[in-house]
Amino acid sequence: MNKAYLLMISLLASASAQAEWTHFYETRLTNFYVDNASIQPVDGKLQVWILGNSKARKGSGEISFKSLQQFDCKEKMNRGIAYATFSEEMAAGDKLNETDVPSSWTLVLSGTAEQTLFKQLCP
Repeated sequence: MNKAYLLMISLLASASAQAEWTHFYETRLTNFYVDNASIQPVDGKLQVWILGNSKARKGSGEISFKSLQQFDCKEKMNRGIAYATFSEEMAAGDKLNETDVPSSWTLVLSGTAEQTLFKQLCP
């Protein structure tokens, strides 16, 4: 395994243990939380850990997820850097799936959890 992968795995494991999750958004299906202490600048962008609790268990057994998100304040875009799903609320229980492959950059859409977080991060 390469060093970047090992670092991302250790970050995913330690982020829940040390995080103070603050509720910031709710949809019909999911409650979203942010770890404000995790906000940090990286390469001119901002990174932050978010957590989502589903209101119903999905077919794969997942009830929550944790994601390292990156925001580009100038371009009003975001992407996921790392993502993991869990069998229990608040990223507890068994880790069911994980990836450290960054997603593509997408525009921050109006009326989404990402827009709410973007407004907090990028005044």
